[in-house]
Amino acid sequence: MSYKESYKKDFDRYKELLEEHDKITSDEHYVRVCEDMPFVFLDAKQKAETLELYKDLDCKDSAPFKFRRADEAITFFRGVCTLRQNCDEILENAAVIVKASELANELNHFVEESPYLPNDLKIHDDGRLVQIAKECLEKLPNYPQLMKKAFRNSFLESCIENLTPDGLKMIIQTKYLAANDLNGLRLTGSAKYESNIQFLQEYFGLKELIHESRTIRLAGTTKNNEDGSSRQANIAEISKAAGEKILATKKGIFHDPKTGKDLKSVEISWDKKILGYVPQAIVDEMYEKYGDPNFGAEFKQTVGGKDGLSYGCEVELKVIAKDFEKKTDEAVMNEPEAERD
Repeated sequence: MSYKESYKKDFDRYKELLEEHDKITSDEHYVRVCEDMPFVFLDAKQKAETLELYKDLDCKDSAPFKFRRADEAITFFRGVCTLRQNCDEILENAAVIVKASELANELNHFVEESPYLPNDLKIHDDGRLVQIAKECLEKLPNYPQLMKKAFRNSFLESCIENLTPDGLKMIIQTKYLAANDLNGLRLTGSAKYESNIQFLQEYFGLKELIHESRTIRLAGTTKNNEDGSSRQANIAEISKAAGEKILATKKGIFHDPKTGKDLKSVEISWDKKILGYVPQAIVDEMYEKYGDPNFGAEFKQTVGGKDGLSYGCEVELKVIAKDFEKKTDEAVMNEPEAERD
């Protein structure tokens, strides 16, 4: 093949690559992305990195975010929520930038390798914009998974740690904090944190605060009670009962003959009829985590009871902050007479 033919072959291939690149970069969408998205990409990248750092630092037992004012906290949380809603659009726009860059790199590599084409045929793009777009494509797909309940709880705990009661009222007004959000939050911390927890308890008029709750299946449901009554019969009865099924909990101590140790127990009953006990592993876990908490339970459902299977019973176990009612009573007693309801 002659020099002229070789040159024409390479130049024709160059024109094909250039046409493919120009098809993207001349499109109105690409032009708009280059004009409007650079700081959106940067903001998205920074927010994704913030959540990644939060996850890596394992901040579940602390208040990692430092807010000086309520509006600062509101802007932060609104921003991370808005980004979650806009993730797909940002990823689509970032992909356009990266695709154009990949075509430019392919063209430039072809020019470099060709002995016939001059280097001034290379394409130069905005390397900084391309780099940020690539980082968005890398980080943003994981963003929704980072927006877990644990992150929201850390945000709320950070507000409680840093803001004044008036600031917390602003968080409530934005509907970022409601009464049921307190269930599951850390209840102890600095003096300011605990004071704000008490303020929120009183503000929402809560009778109890819950460390955590989980659905469990009761243990010991096939055994009889000390008075000879059948727990299976009790569970069968509650499964057929109409109306609200109010459960009672009772803490106790029992001697485990297998280990020779005295163990803590939590009994669950309905209408003074024992249904079973909270599994020992869960009891031990709750005492280890929360000291000496109180417990509550709500009936969920019975399982089994057919085809020769024994009945089981599922309840929602609530681990209640033990000192709550005492703190509330003391707070009311210390109020001036003129301010009492």
